[in-house]
Amino acid sequence: MSDTIDITRLEAAMEQAKAVLKGALLVGSIWDQSTGLPLVGYNSNPAAAALLAQLIKMLDQHLATSGFPPLDRFVFLQFQAGKAGLAILHPYNLVQGLLIDTTKTNIGVVMSVLLPKLLAAI
Repeated sequence: MSDTIDITRLEAAMEQAKAVLKGALLVGSIWDQSTGLPLVGYNSNPAAAALLAQLIKMLDQHLATSGFPPLDRFVFLQFQAGKAGLAILHPYNLVQGLLIDTTKTNIGVVMSVLLPKLLAAI
């Protein structure tokens, strides 16, 4: 990819998530972390994407002030009620956020099948 964002690659990354997770993917979005602007979505929730963008920025800032290294490629959050969040920190300051129903898939599929595909997608 050059300096411009290839939207077809972003769409393909979202399609990969849908294909692997099937009915377990509840929400998906890819946005520009610096502007917060959504670029691709599936059942998108712009408010949730904005919140996750802020959370990632705050987490990175707090890690830095605490002497920890910065985040690398992803953040995984396990929620109550059988839900999980996965934020993939792609190159070009892009973030892919997914809300997953863990009652319809297992974490092993997310971490060993889906995550490597999405890390390589963009």
